[in-house]
Amino acid sequence: MEERLLSIIAAQFAGEILPEADRVLLEEWLERLPENRREYGRLEQWYQSNAGFRVRKGINCEVAWESILEKKRVADGLRRRRLFRRMAGVAAVLALLVGTGVWMREQGGEEQFYSLKVQEVQLELGDGEKIALPSGMKDLPLAVSGVNAVCDSNRLTYRAGISPAKDETVVYNRLIVPVGAEYRLVLSDGTRVFMNAASELRYPAVFPQGKREVYLKGEAYFEVSRDTSSRFTVKTADMDIEVLGTSFNVNAYTEGSSTMATLISGKVRAVCGGREYDLQPGYQISSDRETGEVNVKEVNTLLYTAWKDGYYYFEAQHLEDIMQMVSRWYGFRVVFQEPKLKELEFSGRLQRYEEVGRLFRKFEQVENIRFIRTGDSVVVCE
Repeated sequence: MEERLLSIIAAQFAGEILPEADRVLLEEWLERLPENRREYGRLEQWYQSNAGFRVRKGINCEVAWESILEKKRVADGLRRRRLFRRMAGVAAVLALLVGTGVWMREQGGEEQFYSLKVQEVQLELGDGEKIALPSGMKDLPLAVSGVNAVCDSNRLTYRAGISPAKDETVVYNRLIVPVGAEYRLVLSDGTRVFMNAASELRYPAVFPQGKREVYLKGEAYFEVSRDTSSRFTVKTADMDIEVLGTSFNVNAYTEGSSTMATLISGKVRAVCGGREYDLQPGYQISSDRETGEVNVKEVNTLLYTAWKDGYYYFEAQHLEDIMQMVSRWYGFRVVFQEPKLKELEFSGRLQRYEEVGRLFRKFEQVENIRFIRTGDSVVVCE
């Protein structure tokens, strides 16, 4: 919790709009003890007076944050068992989260490095017809008897129709979310789906009786409507995830090295390689595409779900993985000049900006690297 609170405070100082959950957490902490609010004020003054710092100048970030975190540990009755595992992680958080305002003040402006490419989300109907889904469209008719949908504010909502009998043909729709876009979907059973960029979901316009199956390429977060008479199954190329009612994230991008399912609440059963694995909240299952190795471990779920709230959150993550995630959003190809650069690690919490140069400048403050745009590619070099 200490690291998350640190990230929230730093984001607040940097002028970011906090997600609701982060805002509530910060307010609760401020109200817990009068000293917390005083320490927050003193830390804000420290930030303002040291706004021009560089990580490489030897600023002791740990000392700067220690007092505010110590007060929280006392209030919670916790022992001092973990401040930060790596000093570099703290430095990276500070540089990445408060570095935006610093860099802009020093440079007096910002170049347009690689702007977000806005593309339309498409809905493919059962007969193959494709419909663009611009924001603001209302009451979208579908070519399925007894079914209609409403498209509004980046969300497509299906209104429940009459479920076809088991022996009837099931008509599927396919939602196609391009690079640089996100979309929300409410299925006919009430299940909510958050679709990430460069993803596709194939699903029945109306679920047949006793069977709820969808097919995913890419990444999506599911909040499954509970139905004890019908399991909900997410099928990917490497793994099936079965639930009755729960919240979980599935990452099944084809360019990735593995397929991952991360459970937030409830319980899921993953079927992979002919074996079944039951997950508890806070655990993740991953299947390596090359070796077929399956791994189940406890994780910080925020690292895998923050994207649906409009920001990136990573902890000691390799630059190669970060760039793969970012390129999927902005639509460029990544070239590393030296293989060793892929292994650089960063920690931080970052909003999804329309212009990715802001993010790259933050990375350059932390490590001796540069980002150069060449056509539709970004070259990472020393």
